[in-house]
Amino acid sequence: MKLTRTSFIPQVARGARACLALALLACAACAQLGGSTRGEGNSPRPPRGNGAPLVYVAIGDSTGIGLGARNGGGYVERLFEKMRAASPGARLVNLSRVGAATADALQQQLPRVPADATIITVGVGANDVMGEVDEESFANAYESLVAKARQTGASVVAMTIPDLNAAHGIPPPRRAVVASRVEKFNRRIEEAAARSGILLVDLYRAGGKKPEVGSNFFSPDGLHPSDEGYAFWAGALWEKIEPALGGR
Repeated sequence: MKLTRTSFIPQVARGARACLALALLACAACAQLGGSTRGEGNSPRPPRGNGAPLVYVAIGDSTGIGLGARNGGGYVERLFEKMRAASPGARLVNLSRVGAATADALQQQLPRVPADATIITVGVGANDVMGEVDEESFANAYESLVAKARQTGASVVAMTIPDLNAAHGIPPPRRAVVASRVEKFNRRIEEAAARSGILLVDLYRAGGKKPEVGSNFFSPDGLHPSDEGYAFWAGALWEKIEPALGGR
């Protein structure tokens, strides 16, 4: 979630681009983390099936890398730990990049999904909201992203954009614009997920049920989740993914 790019604003993009560079202060360090792969190295890919190791692929932005977290990584690392506990030998391929918008994920990350992927999470959209990406362009890119991810044969799990209105890094004058865009873009995510027949985790509504979301759920940069926020995201994802793992 770098929340800058030509995402999140004309004027929303500039102000938020500074803040929303999603701690671009940490950008250099994060760039090294983005696209990391953890697991079995370059060993031959096992055939698909219940006996093959689970391969989790994360498509996303800076939240997929864990910007803002102090301990335990972001939601991807936390979710992977749960997967690995349930499925020893599981592998993680994290393709997330700082500043990635949906079109970036479609063009740069999706082509790198390994053939043996078994679960793919898609966590993008915040940078589109915060930049100058128009709703139709976002919807077309997102639709194409999840549809093509589905064609890999992996189980695909999409995530709605969380409620950014509680993020104190967004200047008050811009919050109404951001809130409106989040709602519109989330409707497009829900429609795309329904058409593609993939799982959907609604972080927007789930987060609204937590009274503390407006305080300790955001990191000091005021834009990225905190450790508590990432733990909440991972828990919400795991709640939907665990039953889908079946007898794995």
